[in-house]
Amino acid sequence: MLGCAGATATVSVPYLLGPDVPVPMDAHLLSVGQFQVEEGPDWAGDFLAGELQKRLDVRRQKAASQPTSLSEVSQAAQSSAQDAAPTCTAIWPATCQASTQPNVIASPQELNRPCVISAVLRVRVEETHSNRIIRVTDRYHDLTSQPAPMLVRRIETVVEFVVQPQGQQPFTVETRQSYDSRTDRLSFGPLGLHRPDAPANVPPADEAVRQTLTIGLDTFCDMIQPMQGQEKVELLPLGEAGAGKVMALAQKGDYAGAVEAMTHIKPASDDLSYVFDLAVLQEAAGQRQAALENYRKLSVHRTGNAQQVRRGIARLTHANP
Repeated sequence: MLGCAGATATVSVPYLLGPDVPVPMDAHLLSVGQFQVEEGPDWAGDFLAGELQKRLDVRRQKAASQPTSLSEVSQAAQSSAQDAAPTCTAIWPATCQASTQPNVIASPQELNRPCVISAVLRVRVEETHSNRIIRVTDRYHDLTSQPAPMLVRRIETVVEFVVQPQGQQPFTVETRQSYDSRTDRLSFGPLGLHRPDAPANVPPADEAVRQTLTIGLDTFCDMIQPMQGQEKVELLPLGEAGAGKVMALAQKGDYAGAVEAMTHIKPASDDLSYVFDLAVLQEAAGQRQAALENYRKLSVHRTGNAQQVRRGIARLTHANP
């Protein structure tokens, strides 16, 4: 029964995972630099830079509309991540290549530095024009063979995003995307009945290039996007006097009040359940550094909830829980 000693509660703990690429989680610290076209249409650089700017603007607007701004949340997460090494994870079909310099971004403070994102683009368009024999029905409803023109357009885009943190060595993230007009659903028409290699059915080259570049950009944006989520954590029963009030406040979602109520409990020196519950409530209340310290105190003990302790540390250091 809630409110009695031995009762428990389930706490909803928000967490923020850092991006796969070591860049600031606050989009206000990201800016768009020069996008250079090494090979391909001249307009491709301005197009891709503009699309990236739009996505960063959307992130900033979303962060501004949240009760707690992403900037505040990300700074709290970064301040608790001193033991977490930045990672650079490849996400197919993109390849992610970090600078060979050790410790590209060596500390949470450096991770929170402004970054300029530039890019070098290479766009290759290959077209094959030929004829092939197709079967058609003549006016007598008989099948006959006749040559028909054929167009196959293949596109490969390679974008090397160059991330330049202020005062640090730059590193690169490369995305590669390929396109074949024969697999483009637009080539089949609205009902999917058209011949995909008929020249009239193949989408324009510029349209296909934009589509392919956008897919690669979306892959890169996923890699620099922090992930937000929530995890349900059940508190451990406490036998001390006042524990019922703690659980009642936690059940209502008043996590700051529950942390305050915990300070009035006098636990035994070896009461690891108290330390765990305090860590969970502190995390839920946004007291991330204090929660991390308590989780780390628990991590040196062999307890039945060691997995939950590890997940708590992972959430606070934005590793993968």
